[in-house]
Amino acid sequence: MRGKLITGLAIVLVMGLCSAASAGVVKGELLIAPRGSLSLPVGDYPITGRTYSFLKDDVKTGFAFGAMVDMMVSGRLSVGAQFDYNISTLGTGDLHLPPAQGANSVEADFTWKTLEVTGHARYYFLPLQSVTLFAHIGAGAYLNKFSPSYIIYGSYDIPVESRRSQSKTSLGLNAGPGVMLRLSPTVRFSLEALLHNVFTPNQNMRYLNVTAGLVFGLLPE
Repeated sequence: MRGKLITGLAIVLVMGLCSAASAGVVKGELLIAPRGSLSLPVGDYPITGRTYSFLKDDVKTGFAFGAMVDMMVSGRLSVGAQFDYNISTLGTGDLHLPPAQGANSVEADFTWKTLEVTGHARYYFLPLQSVTLFAHIGAGAYLNKFSPSYIIYGSYDIPVESRRSQSKTSLGLNAGPGVMLRLSPTVRFSLEALLHNVFTPNQNMRYLNVTAGLVFGLLPE
């Protein structure tokens, strides 16, 4: 009797695990994810219209917000698009610049705003598990807007005060790993780290976005 009971419980447990596994990402599922990010400077930040840039150590950690839409084209592969708005600032202070760029320091208050519109592909390594690992690669357009609140310079040939913004659209790439944790059959928590490389003139702009958010799935009928 006890043996039959244990066997029955084992069968129920296996069926439950199989049911949970089937709640992973599936072909035809549409994934929608509002998200927020911390934006970490990885390389120096170029200034639109200038031949020099600010060191990454002088750029504060920024933030981003946006959304992602994905379609599962197979049990392991998805394609989609993401729309993120990044904001990074250079706080007022005595900022040390490379000597080769022509001056020792400059006091400034700058803001970089980047609107990212990119397409991507994702490969899921454990598509049927409650914890899913994935690799992301994407490419698209980055609209960079450089806004100086004011500039006070030492030996730079820069206006003492300037409020003129400059914008430029550039191509860029992004790639990195991520993980999704299933909270329910159609809701997941996602965490990812994507390195962005924007092909700006003179010097590329590079930053790392650490992004978290909920992923809502619409299952195919």
